[in-house]
Amino acid sequence: MNASRVIGRVGALAVFFGVGAAAVTVCPLASAAPDSSASDSVHAAPTETSRKVAARPLRDRVKDGAETPKPRHRDLVATRRAARQTPDDDPTTEDPTGAAPRMRKLAAVRESRRAVRENPSDTASPEAKTEHSTVTVAPSPLLKRAEMRAAHDVPPGVVSLALTSVLEVGFAAVVSVLNIGMPSPTAAPPRLKLNGYSLVPDSPEEIGSFYGRWTYLPGAPSLVQGQQKFDIIDPRTKASVGEFDALIGRGLGYNYTSLLVTDNGGGNVGTGPGQVPPVGSLIATFKVGPVGWAYSSMPTASGDVISFTIVTPFGSIPLPLTFDGAAGIADHTFDNRPVKLTNGYSIAPADPDGEIITATSGIQPLFTSIQGRQVFGIYDSTGAQVGSFEGVFTTTSDILGTYTQAILVTANDGVNVGTGAGQIPPVGSVYNVVYAGSDDNYVLYQSLPSPTGDVVIVEQVGPGTVQTSTKTFIDASLPQSTQPLRVTRSLTLVPVSALAPVGVNGLPPREVQYQGYQRFDVYDAGGNRVGSFDADVATQSDLYGIHSEAVLVTNVVDGYAGTGRGEIPPVGSVFNVVSLGDSGFGSVQFVMPDGKVDIKRSWITTPLGNIPVFRARTWVPDRIDVSFAHTTV
Repeated sequence: MNASRVIGRVGALAVFFGVGAAAVTVCPLASAAPDSSASDSVHAAPTETSRKVAARPLRDRVKDGAETPKPRHRDLVATRRAARQTPDDDPTTEDPTGAAPRMRKLAAVRESRRAVRENPSDTASPEAKTEHSTVTVAPSPLLKRAEMRAAHDVPPGVVSLALTSVLEVGFAAVVSVLNIGMPSPTAAPPRLKLNGYSLVPDSPEEIGSFYGRWTYLPGAPSLVQGQQKFDIIDPRTKASVGEFDALIGRGLGYNYTSLLVTDNGGGNVGTGPGQVPPVGSLIATFKVGPVGWAYSSMPTASGDVISFTIVTPFGSIPLPLTFDGAAGIADHTFDNRPVKLTNGYSIAPADPDGEIITATSGIQPLFTSIQGRQVFGIYDSTGAQVGSFEGVFTTTSDILGTYTQAILVTANDGVNVGTGAGQIPPVGSVYNVVYAGSDDNYVLYQSLPSPTGDVVIVEQVGPGTVQTSTKTFIDASLPQSTQPLRVTRSLTLVPVSALAPVGVNGLPPREVQYQGYQRFDVYDAGGNRVGSFDADVATQSDLYGIHSEAVLVTNVVDGYAGTGRGEIPPVGSVFNVVSLGDSGFGSVQFVMPDGKVDIKRSWITTPLGNIPVFRARTWVPDRIDVSFAHTTV
C-alpha cells in the first residue's frame, strides 16, 4: 500500500472519531439535562467519630449468601418508581429531610442492556408512542425559576465530572489515531535511568494486567502492568551497585515507563546517585522523540525527595515540582482514608497496613494511580466494625489536587449481605469517591447488585449537606458482556468463562474500567471451533454508551498457534474493539507477533461494512522474555 493511501485512511479514522465523538457527546448531554422542576435533595450529612481499626477476621471466603435480604428502605421509593410514566424517568418531588437517599431500581435497564449485548440481532418491540401537543410558552420568571430548580437535580460537582467526559472522548480518539500501530507487549521497551545510573532488567517481566487503547484517564491507554527485578548499573564501570524489585507500567506505542519499588534488600538504600531507591519510590520517564522528562519521588525519614527534569538533546533542565506521586505508599496511608457513606456507615481497610499493591499506572507527574487488593471493614457511626468484605481498589491523585478511590467488592462471608444500611455489599458492588481538594467535599458513587434491580446512588457531599442526583448515568455493576468478539471474517473470539476481576478504575458515574482474565474459544469463518486461549482483559463503559474491550493473549490452551486462518492467535497478541453504543459504528485493531515481525491491522466498523484504515508488518529487532501471571482460568 502506498503512503498516500495509508495517510488517507488514517485521516479518515481521525475524522470518524472526531465527528463521532462530537455526535455521541451531544445526545447524552441533552438527555442528562434535568427535565423536571423537582426541588433539590439536600439533607444533613452524618457526623462520624473516629473508627476503630481492630480487624475482624473474615469467615470462610465465599461468594454472596444464598439469600440476600431485601433492604427495607427500597420500599420508600416504590411509589415514586411506579409513578414514572416516561422513558426519561422524570423525578417527583420528595421530602428532602428523609433519612434514606433516593435510589434507582435498574432492573429493566439492566435486562434490556444485557439482552442487547447478548442478542444484538433481536429486534426489540417498539414502545407505545405518546402524543404530544406543541405549545409556545413565553419566558417568565416562574419558568426560569423552575428550570433553575430542575438543573439542581444534578449537583454541580456531578455535572462537572460528567462534562469532563467530553475531553476524555477527544483524548481517547487522538490517542487511537496517533497510536494506531501499537506493538506487541513482547517488543523490548526503552531503558531507564536514575541519577545518571542505568536501571537494567534482571528478570523476565511478569505481566499481570493491562489497559486497552480506548482508555480514559486516570487509567492510561495501551499500558502494560507487571513486575520485574532491576540492576543499578554504574555508567563508568558497568558494574552493578545494587538491585530492587518493582511494579512496572509501560506504554505500548509510546515511550513511557514507571516503576514502583516494592523491595530493595535493605543495603545501600538512599536517594543519591548509585544508591538503591527506598521501598515506595516512584520513578518515571516519558519521551517524545528526543525530548521528554524524568520524574522521581522517594520517601525518606524527613519527607519525600521529589525530582523533575526536562530532558533535551542539549542537556537536562531541573525544575521545581511539589506534586508527590509517592505520598503515603511507604507508610501505608495512601489508601486508609475512610469512604464515608451518607447512611451513617463508612468503609475502610480492616487492617491499615494489610493492603497488597498489585499495579501502578498513570502518567507521572501529571497523575498517579495505585492499584491493590485488601479486606475492607464496614464501620458504624461509633467506629465499631459490623462486617467485612474483600475487594480490589485503586487510588489516584493528580497535579491539580483532585484525588479519588474506587472499590470493587470481590468476595464476602455471606452473612448479612444486602444493599441496606450496615449490610455487607454484594459481590460486584462498586464504590467511587472523587474528592475536590479536601476530605469534606466529594462526589460519592455507589452501585450495588440486587435481584430486584441494581441500587445506584450518586451524591455530592459537602460540609453538613448531601445532594442526591436524579441522574445516575451508568450502572457500574452490570455483568460483563459475554458477546462474541468478531475480529475478522475468519476469527471470532467467544468468552467461555466469567471475567475474574483483578482491578477496577475509572470515575463512575462517568465511566468504569474493569481488569481481569478469562478464557476464549476461537472460531473460524465456518463457525468451527479451532482452539482456545487464556487472556488478560480490560473493559470500559461510559455514560455515552461507548464500550471498549481489549484482549491480551497470555496462553494458548489448545489448537495451533499462528497468524494464519484457522490458527490460534499467538501469545502476546492484542485485540482492541470499540463500539459506539448500538449504532453499529466502532473500530477494531489488533497486533500479532510473528517471529521478528508484528502484524498490525485496523479498521472502522459501520452498519454497511468495514473500512480498512491501517495495515502493516513492522520489524521488531529485539523481543523480550515475558511471562504472565494469569494463564489458567
